[in-house]
Amino acid sequence: PATQWETTQVADGAYRVRATAKDAAGKSAALTYTYTVDNTPPPVPQGLVATAHELAVELKWQQPPAADVDFYRVYRSNQAGQGYEVIASRVKDPNYRDAAIVPGQTYYYVVKAVDLVGNESPNSAEASARPLGDVSPPQGLAMSPPDGSRFKGVVRLSAGGTDNVGIASFTFAYSKDGQAWTPIGQGSYVDWDTRRVADG
Repeated sequence: PATQWETTQVADGAYRVRATAKDAAGKSAALTYTYTVDNTPPPVPQGLVATAHELAVELKWQQPPAADVDFYRVYRSNQAGQGYEVIASRVKDPNYRDAAIVPGQTYYYVVKAVDLVGNESPNSAEASARPLGDVSPPQGLAMSPPDGSRFKGVVRLSAGGTDNVGIASFTFAYSKDGQAWTPIGQGSYVDWDTRRVADG
């Protein structure tokens, strides 16, 4: 029958473990291995800081002074001091970016260190932050045909660019003086019938 060794009943450290096999004739043979017992959790991560950013929270903490720390677990709650749930379970470096957020909601975080055999430290001190909403406009805008082009009849206008959350739409309009603008259309491209406007 299988036997379990309850290692919590012995002190941490190296142990020689011997297995002895005996056959029906009474003959025996033994094998000895050395195992290390480690039931001590790693130190608590210190210095947890949560910094609010646009659409994210940046977490940083100090690495515990223990050689056997394998990874970290990051926990989050919507309430201070309770209700923490794991949001990242195998974080290797002492930092984490939480982008699964709702802007304006305050989040509360703790971090635990986990060692090579799975011992988990107590919670770190709690840190909180309220992430910001989208405040960055689109960047790198470009339009085709190129600036200064000459054309006649119907011309296809297209535009592109980058944005941290994605560009939802483009609106095209024309003007003679840069003050009064007349809509052309909306979309990633539009076909503009220039025959309906004066040359210039």
